[in-house]
Amino acid sequence: MILANQCLFMHLVYIKKHIFEKITFTFSVYIFIGAFFGIAVAFMLYDKELTSIEAEQREKSIYHSDLFSMIGTLFLFCFWPSFNAGLAKTGDGRLRSIVNTYISIASSVLLTYICSCLFNKEKKFTMNHIQYATLAGGVGMFE
Repeated sequence: MILANQCLFMHLVYIKKHIFEKITFTFSVYIFIGAFFGIAVAFMLYDKELTSIEAEQREKSIYHSDLFSMIGTLFLFCFWPSFNAGLAKTGDGRLRSIVNTYISIASSVLLTYICSCLFNKEKKFTMNHIQYATLAGGVGMFE
């Protein structure tokens, strides 16, 4: 599976560089091809005999899992901009990439705080929404 993932990655890089003749300094879009590997593993490990009640119990949120996912969200907020700018040449391109990624993440999280409070019945924000917004803001600046 990993070999298939790497072959697909190299073909996508070739198509982008040679056929479309588009050269960019960020290759993070290709990294998301790795998601296919995760989907394939999840498909293979899925338990078909699992009832919906058992599945709901396994997917329930608990305190320490929420705490670890919030730490991961903070990690993404801090280090995603440098990941997006990793292949840029030093100077203006790298600085623009970092600043644009920070602005994208911050604006998406801020808007999510507002919308989460407005549309929630208890008028509280949901931490899952904030985590998804951080990821979406960083991914939105990949290209």
